[in-house]
Amino acid sequence: MKCDESRPKCANCTTVHRQCQYADSQVSARLPYAAPAASTKVAAAATAANTSPAYTTSPLTETSGTTRSVEDGQTPVLSPASAPSRSHTTPRTSAPQTPGGSSGAHDAGEHDEPVNVTHAELAFHFSMATTSPELDVSLVEMGNRVVVREAVKSPFLLYECLAVSARHLSILQPERHDFFLRQSVQLQTKAIAMFNATESVDESNCVASVLFSSILNRHALIDVLANRDGDFFSFVDRFVQSVLLQKGIRVVSKEAWPQLLESDLRPIMKWATPDRDTAPVGHHCDELRRLISLTPALDPVDKEACRRAIHFLQLAFDSVTNPTPGKSAYQIAYVWGIFLPDEFCALLKSHRPEAIAVMAWTAT
Repeated sequence: MKCDESRPKCANCTTVHRQCQYADSQVSARLPYAAPAASTKVAAAATAANTSPAYTTSPLTETSGTTRSVEDGQTPVLSPASAPSRSHTTPRTSAPQTPGGSSGAHDAGEHDEPVNVTHAELAFHFSMATTSPELDVSLVEMGNRVVVREAVKSPFLLYECLAVSARHLSILQPERHDFFLRQSVQLQTKAIAMFNATESVDESNCVASVLFSSILNRHALIDVLANRDGDFFSFVDRFVQSVLLQKGIRVVSKEAWPQLLESDLRPIMKWATPDRDTAPVGHHCDELRRLISLTPALDPVDKEACRRAIHFLQLAFDSVTNPTPGKSAYQIAYVWGIFLPDEFCALLKSHRPEAIAVMAWTAT
């Protein structure tokens, strides 16, 4: 009897309640997330902006980082240790795998698989307002439309949207916390593996790639702030990893910037890009800046790195105390990590008290 190659079991075997040999022997090799993630793009792209040896190793950069147990609620952080591959081959986006497992085997309408109600719940719950609360209502609505359109074409974005929805519901529904947290980790791990499998970021997938990178970064930051296990320096290490991931987004966005400005994301990209050359006007960080200038423990390069971090920190205070019309008062606070100098990240990574004091100032 000819096999119709449906996933995960062929229709013939399902109909007669027979064990499908095709499923046993081949399905694992064809699922998009069967192969382990060998390299990364977003956080690996951060290597282009962070060449300090301090970024080449981390407790979260091992292969096991993408299969962490769900008990710690930790995002499977991408490794910044390997450089991104940038070939010109267009990544495969046709016949995307859906969370239910089928990839277009039912085009003829001969039979249907049950709808995965959990994934439907997660899909209906997703909103850009959750991952980007600094956006205004009109941009959220536009962003939601773009996400839905791109997620259908790029499964890695679809999986990450479901993952961040599950993470949000794990907080909103504490009685189902463990269930949704497990869903979040599993879906995000698959999303990362599929994104790593793409061979380039080009015109065909640049919008989906930037959306994926942005949502993944916010997801990672949520996990960092929600996970209070371990000591303070463990938290600092996780924060540094999230910053490296955030800086990777800037690299990906820069590579695809011309295409993004011609895409439907143009209004969001223009709105969400802060002016890094704006001069601070407040005095919230004057004492911190004075202490950094006086410390004998930092060399001139490290002092300048701390001053740059303080510069953008003061801009964050300025935006809260005197918001720009049409802008979120907390926008710069969300993107502070993107502008941190490499040397400052290295100081944080080595647990230097001066850098930690600057980071602590953000809590005031």
